[in-house]
Amino acid sequence: MSGLYTRVAEMTVDRMELYGSWVAIEEDLAESVALSGLVTSVNKQATTIGRVLGVGVKVAENLRPGDIVLYEQWQGGRWDIGDQKLLIMDIENVLIVVERED
Repeated sequence: MSGLYTRVAEMTVDRMELYGSWVAIEEDLAESVALSGLVTSVNKQATTIGRVLGVGVKVAENLRPGDIVLYEQWQGGRWDIGDQKLLIMDIENVLIVVERED
């Protein structure tokens, strides 16, 4: 899976600042069942569920870090930042919030 990600040296996710309507999502590559009952059995190349790591200023009232979301497959750029692999995509590609971070 690491061949799909572009490595960003000298950066960590906690120092990352997103602008506009961009969202950073950590892909969930395992099968899981959400509290809502949604079962995801994902192919490592077409993951569509993940945890929000950060949001841009235009997204702050819709999503927040920790939310579990379902998003359109094959969207966003894949980045390897620090010790995390993540997607950075536009909020319009996020379809639903599966679980809210309290």
